[in-house]
Amino acid sequence: AVVLGGGESDSRRLFPLTQYRTLPAVPFGGAYRIIDLLMSNMLNSGINKIHILTAFNSYSLNRHLQRTYDMSGGVPYGGDGYIEVVANSMSPDSQNWVTGTAGCVRQFMSYFDSNSKNRFIEDIMILPGDHVYSADYTPIIAYHRSTGADLTIVCRPVSGEQACRLGVVKLDAQNRIKTFSEKPSASELPELAMSDDEMRPFMMPTETETRPGTTGYVGSCGIYIFKRSVLSEALKRHFKMQDFGRQIIPELIREGVKVHAYRLPGYWADVGGSVGDFYAANMSLLSDPPSISFNAPINSPFFKFPLTIPASQMMHSRVSGALVSAGCIVNRSDIRNSVIGSRSIIGPNVTIEDSVVFGASHYDHEKPLPRPLGPTFPPMGIGEGSIVRNAILDLNVRVGKNVQLVNKEGVYESADRGVQGMYVRDGIIVLAREAVVPDGTIM
Repeated sequence: AVVLGGGESDSRRLFPLTQYRTLPAVPFGGAYRIIDLLMSNMLNSGINKIHILTAFNSYSLNRHLQRTYDMSGGVPYGGDGYIEVVANSMSPDSQNWVTGTAGCVRQFMSYFDSNSKNRFIEDIMILPGDHVYSADYTPIIAYHRSTGADLTIVCRPVSGEQACRLGVVKLDAQNRIKTFSEKPSASELPELAMSDDEMRPFMMPTETETRPGTTGYVGSCGIYIFKRSVLSEALKRHFKMQDFGRQIIPELIREGVKVHAYRLPGYWADVGGSVGDFYAANMSLLSDPPSISFNAPINSPFFKFPLTIPASQMMHSRVSGALVSAGCIVNRSDIRNSVIGSRSIIGPNVTIEDSVVFGASHYDHEKPLPRPLGPTFPPMGIGEGSIVRNAILDLNVRVGKNVQLVNKEGVYESADRGVQGMYVRDGIIVLAREAVVPDGTIM
């Protein structure tokens, strides 16, 4: 498997959460990183030869992977498996940084093909590192091989609004892809629409209920399984093309390469499109049933960095519809419909509603303070009497007493307080990592 670790343009969409890390390293679901869900899917599916391609702001991701997925003390991937991080780099053949999904994979393939330990690998799966879902890849690989496809693209039905942000395909009755268009405009959508009868062979058995006269769309999830020979030859033949979705895949279809679609069941979300998408994916974990259940069976667990911290202390507090991670101290507070990360310190009479709190990488007493605590430099966590609503708080933030983070003015986008690490993105208040919010602040 080859995981695309995200570039500068991908990370910009989730700023300031990606100010100090690449997108797959962003915390998700309280105790995990986005990359952990993808790594868990692969390891649970028996995929243990994993290459992660990084191109931008990758220190945090590299450190997390090294600490979490390592034979010496992390998650064992066993046998002849390996996990390698491959950084974007210049070479004697190219004095420029490569760009685009195909450009990154092309540079990687020159290294991959020259390594003798990879000589028996027949298929290569390419996966985005910024999607969240739980899936078994085994039936996808079996489908790819049973159809004899040169390329299998994992897809799912999408609405017209979603279609404009994804690659959209059009299928024949055998689920072979006839047309592929990356992020089509509204004027292009009618040509990509499929009738209910055309969609029926692609739908799951539980989705057989028809709606006569309706049309729909099939969107790409950005997950590709190539025959190795087809991928290598395509990258060499179209050496000027830098993107799979916009250039290489449409060209392969025009050349008559056998490209099939596989229907991905269950929940799937692209959290790299905007802060709003990332926020919605976290909120969906709180639905009943949750979009992704981290209480998975023992044979398909979700892996994460093994924290050695105590259980959370919940003192005289009310918690409703929330995920609360380990090591938190919650004192006489009200938490509703929120995701609370590890080591979150929540003071007395605090209200947190519809929010995502990343928590902290350490407790205040574990490291020297940069300056004395006071009204302008409060302790780490959320101070007494504060209200946090519809917000995302990155790691190690310091929110003082009687602070209101409620987007009082109803702003949709704002960086007016960016120097303080306070932003509004997609109508959601976002505090950057290690932001300091003095006592009495209202936003």
